[in-house]
Amino acid sequence: MNVPEPLTKGMKPKEHFWSAEIIALTENTWIKMTNRVGIAFLNRLLHRDGTESLKMKTLSEMCDRHGNELMDYQNQHASSILVEHHFDPETGIPQGDADLNSLQENGSENVPISQERKAQIDEYIERYNSSKQDGISIQMTDQQWSNLETPDMSTVYIALDGVGVKRQKDKREQDKEKQTAPPANAEENLSAAPKQKGRPSVETSVAHINIGNNRYVLLADSMMKLCLYVLAFLLEFNLLSGYRLVFLADGAKDIKASLEAVFGFRRYTVLLDWFHLRKHCAETISMMLRAGKENRDTQYRIKRTLFRHLWCGNVQGAISFIQGLSSDTIRNEARRRELIEYLERKEYAIQCYAVRRYLGLTTTSNPVEKANDLTVARRQKKKSMSWSRHGSIGLAALTALYMNNEAEGWHESHTLSYGMYEKYGDGMVAA
Repeated sequence: MNVPEPLTKGMKPKEHFWSAEIIALTENTWIKMTNRVGIAFLNRLLHRDGTESLKMKTLSEMCDRHGNELMDYQNQHASSILVEHHFDPETGIPQGDADLNSLQENGSENVPISQERKAQIDEYIERYNSSKQDGISIQMTDQQWSNLETPDMSTVYIALDGVGVKRQKDKREQDKEKQTAPPANAEENLSAAPKQKGRPSVETSVAHINIGNNRYVLLADSMMKLCLYVLAFLLEFNLLSGYRLVFLADGAKDIKASLEAVFGFRRYTVLLDWFHLRKHCAETISMMLRAGKENRDTQYRIKRTLFRHLWCGNVQGAISFIQGLSSDTIRNEARRRELIEYLERKEYAIQCYAVRRYLGLTTTSNPVEKANDLTVARRQKKKSMSWSRHGSIGLAALTALYMNNEAEGWHESHTLSYGMYEKYGDGMVAA
């Protein structure tokens, strides 16, 4: 039997060749079930027992290999696209022959909001401000007006996030009985580096690209590499020319640094997810203010007022409000400074959420949070699980393959179409 070389690539000696249907069944089992449950299910389904039974290590290595082959293909494909369009495949920096003017929203100029739409927004702002009696009003800055997209614009929404799982230890610890305790009178080595708190994790970066009702999920082992994949995706399908880019994020530093490094050649907007903004501020305020039942009403009032400022996109008003709080209500001045510095750092990504809600625009990065859950967290964050770097990213890549409805094409020709879709594929349920 002549077997196509791509289907046997990477197979070990004496490893049986399986049909695409059996491979798909095995991958789906590995994606949706724990290792022990999955291997028991496959052996029962295929009527294998004893010496003929499938071994957990064999299937685990096979799925890891398939997943990492996917990641290698994605990396090579993205590099070829970047080189074709005269971008450095390692840094994303445009080279001398890159036509940057053709990769902007509208040639070399930005797309302004139409006068009719501007009048509608102004009318809404006037109604909103007149209905509030506490003096907190919408006062959009020029930068916020410039960053605001409208439903009639061609916009690509790209939600970015990272997710970590417990990392396997390189070596198993010795039995406690074999470990020798240090002498009671032993002096502490103050020059030694402090032990790292918490267990190291394996990080996976995920991007959810959305245009209208169509979507696609990309992932990588670092945020910088993920942004390069996103750039290659946009270049391949001509989604930079004439499109506005809106990145949705939780405010992580690595996201900001990676976007500036890769997309610094064109204009884009970053929107700080409302849930993360509100959560961070609420937690900091709880540590900043005096506690106790007698202070609950004060805490509620301060949080509510701060959130009203931020919902209107009024960052300077929020900072002034925090600065003006009486010292009698403050328990920790360091937390007050921390909150003010946080708002100053994130001001570039805090838009007017009230106007966005009125226009029916997104205020959240929920799509990538769901993608994180489906590709990584749901399978890899169960109790007592830990993962190697190649095992975690390999399994996540396989999951994304089925989410993106790419499995059939990959098993037939080992290529990806990168075609966008409306619904997650193969039983992947999205909220």
